Amino acid sequence: VETVVDKFDRPVMILDHVGLGDRGVRALSEALAISQIVTSLSLVGNNLSAAGCYYLCEMLIHNKLIQHLDLGDNQLGRHASVSPDGGVGLMFSQLLSRNTTLLSLSLRGNTIGDVDATHICRALAEHRTVQKLDLSHNNI
Repeated sequence: VETVVDKFDRPVMILDHVGLGDRGVRALSEALAISQIVTSLSLVGNNLSAAGCYYLCEMLIHNKLIQHLDLGDNQLGRHASVSPDGGVGLMFSQLLSRNTTLLSLSLRGNTIGDVDATHICRALAEHRTVQKLDLSHNNI
């Protein structure tokens, strides 16, 4: 908890490999929804699934300050067979249609498949705020 609390007074919040999991990201997302400081969030390697992705996307609809989000090396697309219609991809698609401040998004190494990637790329074609997208090391 101290690791997270200590970072709320800085614009760059790096919480890589701290074992947050989906429950931890839910609590973090609730706090970040009203944050007036954090502009960059890195959650690399925190064992996040589509559930954690949902909480982050919901937070980013309300938070108008975060410009950079790194979710690399999690498990966002791991259970794609549970949601063959592109669950994670649809979440990010909806986020991108409602958030105009996110400039860079890294989803590298998340076992994201073709369907999810297609949803994300279609959203980017319509909503051009995001300038950098990293989908490397996925199942595309």
